[in-house]
Amino acid sequence: RAAGFSFRHQVISSPAATRLRALYDAALDAAQPGPATRAAVERLPLERTARRWIVAVGKAAPAMTAATLDALASRGLDLA
Repeated sequence: RAAGFSFRHQVISSPAATRLRALYDAALDAAQPGPATRAAVERLPLERTARRWIVAVGKAAPAMTAATLDALASRGLDLA
Protein backbone atom coordinates (compact mmCIF):
# COMPACT_ATOMS: atom_id res chain seq x y z
CA ARG A 1 0.00 0.00 0.00
CA ALA A 2 1.13 3.50 -0.69
CA ALA A 3 2.39 5.57 2.21
CA GLY A 4 0.50 8.69 1.18
CA PHE A 5 -3.18 9.58 1.22
CA SER A 6 -5.18 10.81 -1.74
CA PHE A 7 -7.16 13.98 -1.24
CA ARG A 8 -9.03 15.20 -4.29
CA HIS A 9 -6.54 13.45 -6.56
CA GLN A 10 -3.52 14.86 -4.75
CA VAL A 11 -1.28 12.44 -2.90
CA ILE A 12 -0.33 13.73 0.51
CA SER A 13 2.99 12.27 1.57
CA SER A 14 4.51 13.28 4.88
CA PRO A 15 5.82 11.61 8.02
CA ALA A 16 2.37 12.07 9.60
CA ALA A 17 0.63 10.50 6.59
CA THR A 18 3.05 7.58 6.67
CA ARG A 19 2.39 7.08 10.38
CA LEU A 20 -1.38 7.26 9.90
CA ARG A 21 -1.21 4.72 7.09
CA ALA A 22 0.82 2.35 9.27
CA LEU A 23 -1.76 2.66 12.07
CA TYR A 24 -4.59 2.09 9.58
CA ASP A 25 -2.87 -1.02 8.17
CA ALA A 26 -2.24 -2.38 11.68
CA ALA A 27 -5.91 -1.91 12.57
CA LEU A 28 -7.01 -3.75 9.43
CA ASP A 29 -4.58 -6.59 10.12
CA ALA A 30 -5.81 -6.88 13.72
CA ALA A 31 -9.39 -7.15 12.51
CA GLN A 32 -8.73 -10.19 10.31
CA PRO A 33 -10.89 -13.04 11.68
CA GLY A 34 -8.73 -15.90 10.40
CA PRO A 35 -5.52 -15.27 12.34
CA ALA A 36 -7.43 -14.33 15.50
CA THR A 37 -9.53 -17.50 15.31
CA ARG A 38 -6.53 -19.72 14.62
CA ALA A 39 -4.66 -18.28 17.61
CA ALA A 40 -7.70 -18.81 19.85
CA VAL A 41 -8.16 -22.43 18.73
CA GLU A 42 -4.46 -23.15 19.20
CA ARG A 43 -4.75 -22.03 22.83
CA LEU A 44 -7.67 -24.41 23.57
CA PRO A 45 -6.82 -27.51 25.62
CA LEU A 46 -8.36 -30.10 23.28
CA GLU A 47 -8.27 -33.83 23.95
CA ARG A 48 -7.39 -36.06 21.02
CA THR A 49 -10.44 -38.31 21.54
CA ALA A 50 -13.01 -35.55 22.14
CA ARG A 51 -15.67 -34.90 19.50
CA ARG A 52 -15.65 -31.45 17.89
CA TRP A 53 -18.09 -29.41 15.85
CA ILE A 54 -17.66 -26.07 14.16
CA VAL A 55 -20.55 -23.63 14.05
CA ALA A 56 -19.82 -20.36 12.28
CA VAL A 57 -22.37 -17.76 11.24
CA GLY A 58 -21.97 -14.43 9.50
CA LYS A 59 -19.74 -12.85 6.93
CA ALA A 60 -16.56 -13.91 8.76
CA ALA A 61 -17.73 -17.55 8.98
CA PRO A 62 -15.72 -18.86 5.98
CA ALA A 63 -12.45 -17.36 7.23
CA MET A 64 -13.10 -18.49 10.80
CA THR A 65 -13.99 -22.02 9.69
CA ALA A 66 -10.89 -22.33 7.50
CA ALA A 67 -8.68 -21.05 10.33
CA THR A 68 -10.24 -23.51 12.77
CA LEU A 69 -9.72 -26.44 10.41
CA ASP A 70 -6.09 -25.40 9.83
CA ALA A 71 -5.44 -25.09 13.56
CA LEU A 72 -6.99 -28.49 14.27
CA ALA A 73 -5.10 -30.14 11.41
CA SER A 74 -1.78 -28.68 12.61
CA ARG A 75 -2.43 -30.39 15.96
CA GLY A 76 -3.38 -33.66 14.29
CA LEU A 77 -7.03 -33.36 15.35
CA ASP A 78 -10.10 -34.13 13.25
CA LEU A 79 -13.73 -33.10 13.39
CA ALA A 80 -16.46 -35.48 14.57
